[in-house]
Amino acid sequence: MVAAALSYLGISQTDGTWGAGAAAVRRETHTIVDTLAGFGAQDFVEFELAVRAVEQFESRNHDDAARKAMVLARGGRDPTAECDRLLSGQNLQIEDPGDPEYPGLGWGLGPGLGSDAIDTALALRALLVSGHPLGLGLDGAVVAPNPGTTTYTFEFPAGATDFEMRVSAQTGALKYTFLPPGGVEQSLTNPAGNVPITVPLDPGFPGTWTLRVQNLAGVDVTYSLAVGFTDTSGLDSFRLAGAADFLVRHQNGDGGWGIQPGAASRLLATYEVMRTLAVCGRDNYRPWMEDGATWLRGRQNSDGGFSSAPDDSNLNETAMALDGIRLADPADLVPAAMSWLTERQQVIGSWNDDPFLTALA
Repeated sequence: MVAAALSYLGISQTDGTWGAGAAAVRRETHTIVDTLAGFGAQDFVEFELAVRAVEQFESRNHDDAARKAMVLARGGRDPTAECDRLLSGQNLQIEDPGDPEYPGLGWGLGPGLGSDAIDTALALRALLVSGHPLGLGLDGAVVAPNPGTTTYTFEFPAGATDFEMRVSAQTGALKYTFLPPGGVEQSLTNPAGNVPITVPLDPGFPGTWTLRVQNLAGVDVTYSLAVGFTDTSGLDSFRLAGAADFLVRHQNGDGGWGIQPGAASRLLATYEVMRTLAVCGRDNYRPWMEDGATWLRGRQNSDGGFSSAPDDSNLNETAMALDGIRLADPADLVPAAMSWLTERQQVIGSWNDDPFLTALA
């Protein structure tokens, strides 16, 4: 199944790209390079030809810049110019919790445009894939009653400075314990309502850190925090943690994401956000990803496929929903959807003799 599909993608390439028309060429080539990298096919000659072609693309907006940065990074090229473009176009932080785009730090299609889920997810994912570390950004996390504990991990890079935790909301007493690699643990007990607080952390231990959040109250405690630093490029990682915060804050009550904050949940937006949260760290963002997977499962039809409209299963949305669910839970094979896709693969290895749909599937 996979080998035949990869072979089809190789023979369907034209001049290093896929698709017809400027917009389709960009979208399809970016998507197919992403798929080839995901299957470890970077040594394919078609992969190298595609990366060379993408190098020549001029980014028209944040969507283009994000996708190009990911292709360059996966192809061993320098994505700095595209990352700089994304960082310069990031929206400002918003201090007013009543603002519909609070806390800000997202992206729209272009500079100065309102933040939306798809462009924020793409831009943040591109920056992470390009090597910029996230730290940790959590909004509205919940830890169960005493002795409940939630554990997170994050990377602290060598040479980074201004290392600290910022707690902006906390409804009950919590104990925060940081365990650095090879260092002495650092703990803080914080009573309910003692926010905002900033806690300096020891920058002498680069590597994988663990944060344990322990509930000292008798009820569920909701909290919002970020852990960040200034990396060696001078980037304030709180900007990336804030973008992750924007995404989780604007998850709808039904578990999906709309394109704009407060808009009805859409399959494409939900899928793109879940892909980005997986890169941010599936274990750290598990509650939001599980809710997203639940919303996606609600789009499954009786024939096993998925669609936004009832009983209109299609390749595009079935492939996205299947991937999104498995990002949240790799053990969930979604067998009915797998069967639906497998039955529609053609002898030549493609789906609908379409490189884009084949890459998605």
